[in-house]
Parts: sequence; structure tokens; C-alpha cells
Amino acid sequence: MIFVATTADNDHAMAWYLLREGAPFRRTIVPITYDDLLAAPGLPRATYVFADLELLAEPQRDEATALWERLAAQGSRLLNHPTRTLRRHDLLRALHDSGRNCFAAHRATDDLGAVRFPVFLRGEDDHDGRRSDLLTDATSLHAALDDLSAHDRARMLVVEFCDTADTRGVYRKYAAFMVGDTVIARHLMCSTDWQVKEADLLDADLLREELEYVERAPHERELREIFALARVDYGRVDYSLLDGTLQVWEINTNPTLVMPTYDPKRPRTPVRNRFTERLAPCWTALDQRT
Repeated sequence: MIFVATTADNDHAMAWYLLREGAPFRRTIVPITYDDLLAAPGLPRATYVFADLELLAEPQRDEATALWERLAAQGSRLLNHPTRTLRRHDLLRALHDSGRNCFAAHRATDDLGAVRFPVFLRGEDDHDGRRSDLLTDATSLHAALDDLSAHDRARMLVVEFCDTADTRGVYRKYAAFMVGDTVIARHLMCSTDWQVKEADLLDADLLREELEYVERAPHERELREIFALARVDYGRVDYSLLDGTLQVWEINTNPTLVMPTYDPKRPRTPVRNRFTERLAPCWTALDQRT
């Protein structure tokens, strides 16, 4: 069995997958909240995915770490360590310090004297995207920070802008999963917005480019190195390319696998189908029976 633990307020990702494409694994994959996992009087020897680490409260993180040690001692297979897996700030700092990312991320409470403008604000432990427009100088940055409560400022990142647009002004956001030992290219979204939240450019050439990306998974070697640096065994990395070099935006440890709606006539459906075809053997490989 494979237990996938998430916070109670963010438990939809695996449920959506199990509705349709993941239906054959309904007896294999068990979504469970951290509340229920940590309260369980006994747990079988199985595979446990510690997902949603970005949203895990510190007291639960400590409890989850203790549970990890107990499960490891009984021989369970464990993915994503609650404390050793790097979260957003530490990951972006490690990628910049190692020369992989050309941009840096700073906590809003840090000394911001060395920040390279323009920058934008985003939360350290949420998936809400940017919290500001591009801020071009120290005056606009400090004005934006002054508008925050002390609580919000303590959880805010100042991220240096990295312009990855091509000559036509198209921004590309690549996404790939790590599932156990397997890297799977998920999608390529294209947009004229520098924060690519939706694939709002769907011309034939870009659709072919996306399908070629998921078929070829051209960045597998680099992605394995990045997942290893982050100590992530299950999650999705979002990244772009700058002059051929990967620029990583984040790794989400409770990513959406598929949206709940399915329409075979939608232009990006072949990409979804290819991803789920490659995902299925990963669950079989991870399944650990008692």
C-alpha cells in the first residue's frame, strides 16, 4: 500500500487523480491527512509519502519526523523527509549558491541591501503565486513590505526577477515530477504573463513543442540532480530556461497530478494522457505490501 499524507485543507490532488486515471490504484493508494496519520494507533509496513511539506505546521512537522523514524525502523519505504527535504527558501538559496539559478530569494526580514532589482513578493509556504507586481527599486520594495502585517512579512520572500521570455515575449514554464526513482515530464505551459499560471497560448507550434517535451523529457539528468539537492522523492518541479540553463521556481511536494475534468477534445489532452501512462508504473514500483 501507498499512504499519501497531506494537510486537511489541501487534500484534493490525489483525490482528483483517483477519480479517473488513477482509478485502478484505489486499493493501492490511500490518501490520508496528517491529523489522521499521526493519530493512528498502529500503521502497517507500507510506502509512506510525506507530501504537502510546505504547508505543514511546525508542531506537526516535529511529530511527523518522529513518526518517520518509527516507520523507517519497521522497514517501511518513505518518501520526503519532513525536516531534511528543502522547502522553498532553502531550496532557492541552495540553487543560487550552487550557481544553478541566476536569481536569489531573500526572506523579507533579511538585510535586503544586496537585492538585485526588479523583485517581487511571494509567500514562503503557500502556492498563491506572486503577491506583488514587479518592484523596481528599494523605495517601492519597502513600501510594499510596509503594507504587510508583521505576521505576513515574517513569511514573505523577496524574489529577484529572472526574465526568461523569448524574442516574441513568450514565457515557458516546464514541469516535471519525481515519483520514487522516476522523473516524468508533466507539461509545458506558455503565456505572455511572466508568472505562468495557465497555458493561455495554444497555437499549433507550441502544442507540438509541449508534446515533444513530455515525450523526450530532455532535462532528466539535470532534474535528477535538482531533486537530489532538494532531497525530494515525490513532488513536481516548476522551471524555465535561460540561455539553455534551468531556472527553478519551486518544488511542490503535493502537486496536482490531473484536474478533475476530462475532455478528450481539449488540445492538451494528449499531454495529460502521456503523463498518466508513465505515472501508472511508478505506483506499482512503489507499492509495498505488509
